Amino acid sequence: AALLMRIDTSFAEADIGNIKEGLGVRFTVDAFPNRAFHGEVQQIRLNPTNQQNVVTYNVVIGVENPEHLLFPGMTANARIIVEERNGVPVVPTRALRFSPQGVGAGPAPEAAQPGGRRVWVLRDDRPTPVEVATGAVSEGGYFWREAANARLHASGTRIYGADRGVSPDDLIRYDISGAGITGMDSRYHGEYSMCGDLWLSEDGARIFTACGNVFRSTEAAATDITYNGRLASPEGRFLWVAHSSEARQVVAVPAVGWSGTGNEDTLLRLYEDEFLAAAGTVAVSPFIFPAGVYAGHARSVFFSSDGSRRFALVQADASSAVLLDYGLMSF
Repeated sequence: AALLMRIDTSFAEADIGNIKEGLGVRFTVDAFPNRAFHGEVQQIRLNPTNQQNVVTYNVVIGVENPEHLLFPGMTANARIIVEERNGVPVVPTRALRFSPQGVGAGPAPEAAQPGGRRVWVLRDDRPTPVEVATGAVSEGGYFWREAANARLHASGTRIYGADRGVSPDDLIRYDISGAGITGMDSRYHGEYSMCGDLWLSEDGARIFTACGNVFRSTEAAATDITYNGRLASPEGRFLWVAHSSEARQVVAVPAVGWSGTGNEDTLLRLYEDEFLAAAGTVAVSPFIFPAGVYAGHARSVFFSSDGSRRFALVQADASSAVLLDYGLMSF
C-alpha cells in the first residue's frame, strides 16, 4: 500500500493568494534530484510567521510514497502548479533588450499589444522586429516567458527553450522560419527533468539538458524533442555542456551540488559521442598567486572548430580574493 506522507512548506504572503487546496505539487529531493515526485495541497494553515517583517504561511502537501523512496526528514524542493499553459516559447531576457545597430532592418512590426515587448529574428538575412507580449498570450497564441533559457538552432529556423522556475518543467520548440512564430511543448511535459538550461550539439542533432537528459533535434515536429538517452553519470546537474562532431566527444561542467562536495566544478567530465558513455575526467588547473595556490572552478567549456583542442573558462576560488580571477585553460 502507498504510504501517505506530509510536506510542510512555507510561502510568502505575496504568493499565498494563488495557492488553493487541491492544487497539484511537483517536488524533488536531494537523494533523487533528477526524479520528479508529485503531491497535492491539503491545507493552508492560517497562523502566519513573521520574521524580519517577512510574513509566510505554512502549506501542507500530501504525498503518496508507494516505492518507499521518501524518508522523514528529507529536504524537498516543491513547486505548486497554480497554472499551466501549453505551447510556451521562451526567449532570453537579453533578447528583449536587444536592438540592432548599423544594419538595415526589415519591415516594421504591427502595433504592439498593451505591455508588449519586441524581439528580433533574421529573415532573408535581415533583422526583423517581432512584437510579443511577455507574461501573457500573444496574437499567435503562445506565451513568452522571461524566466527561461533558450538556444538558437544552427539552421536559424527554430529556437529551443528550457523552462526554469516552473513546474512541471519542459523543453519547448518554436519555429521562426515563417511569417509567424509557432511553438510546441515536448511530448513528455514533466516526465524528464530539464533543470532550466540546454545546449545543442555541434551538428544540431541533439539537445543536452542541465539534468543530463538528451533529446533529438529534428526539423520535423513529429520526431523533434524525443528522448535520446542521458549522459552516463550519477544523478546530478550540469553548469555547461559542449559537443564536438570532429572530436566525437562531449565535455561537461558539473554544477555545484552535483555530488554533495561543493567542489564538483573543479573536475570536468568527458563522455563518448555516440552512446554518451563516461570517458574520464580532467582536473581543472589551479591558480598560483604570490599569496598561495587556489582551486580553479570551471564556468564553461568549448572546442576549437576542428575539434583538436578543448578549452575551459575557469575562475579562481573566492578565497583567493583577487580581482583578475578568470583564466582560459587548454586541455
